[in-house]
Amino acid sequence: MIEQIGADHVVLATGSRFRSDGFSAATPSRSAIPGAELTHVIDPVEALDALEHCAAEVLVFDDVGDYVAGGLALLLARSGRSVELATRHLFVGAGSGLHQSHDLPWLLRQLSAEGVTVITQSSLTEIRPETAVLTDVWSGRQRITPAGTVVINAVRSSDHMLIDGLTDRGVFAHRIGDCLAPREVDDAIYDGMACAQML
Repeated sequence: MIEQIGADHVVLATGSRFRSDGFSAATPSRSAIPGAELTHVIDPVEALDALEHCAAEVLVFDDVGDYVAGGLALLLARSGRSVELATRHLFVGAGSGLHQSHDLPWLLRQLSAEGVTVITQSSLTEIRPETAVLTDVWSGRQRITPAGTVVINAVRSSDHMLIDGLTDRGVFAHRIGDCLAPREVDDAIYDGMACAQML
């Protein structure tokens, strides 16, 4: 389509995708969580797209520390599921400043009211067909939890599909937002503004 139009400039904002293998910057020596390839392991977008397919017992593992995991755990609990929310961080939402925006007390109160079990300072170290293994980051003690569905909120990777296709055809394209590097929405807005000014 771009070749037919003959555009002078191409700007791609194709976003990013959650990594489903569970790779974590906290454990760079491990390329993936054992068992992450099992069919009942999904990312947050897949969970939202097919909420009705999530099992009665769901483990939401948050490696990022943003609002996504807490919000999804709340949604799943309100749909009648038994939900555990585990994070390697000191508290839920620690990576996104929920405590600074004062959203954290509201979220924790809602999670508690819906019966969500919150487990902090624990890593997801193995996924099995009906259970998952959580390991305390300090003591190394392991806890096996039931999980018919495991949702992993992990790092994202830029979607390079279109840029690779254009490069193969010799077409240069400017990348902005998560297509350049997964970040926050304000970064994408800045990228778009800077690119527009340059053009």
